[in-house]
Amino acid sequence: MISLVKGYSIEEALKNLKEASELFIDTMGLPDDIKESDTIIARFEVGTHEKLPVLSGRELIKILAKIGFSPVRQKGSHIILVNETNLLNDMQFIFN
Repeated sequence: MISLVKGYSIEEALKNLKEASELFIDTMGLPDDIKESDTIIARFEVGTHEKLPVLSGRELIKILAKIGFSPVRQKGSHIILVNETNLLNDMQFIFN
């Protein structure tokens, strides 16, 4: 799973990442080789990037649909998109 989240502070980004991960697991379930009792270790990076072009959520979803992603669930401003062509490479985009 790859989650792209943003925050104006590290604390906000971590809160958004936790929420995104919980939403993903609620929707997609745990992989077969992971049990509820297992400890899940996550790695994340903090960084800055060059200013990206401004796109609406609708515009980005149209672009991602062209490369095989389709929405499977939405809760508020959070939406889960699944790559139908390769379920092993699910990506989750969080818009806030």
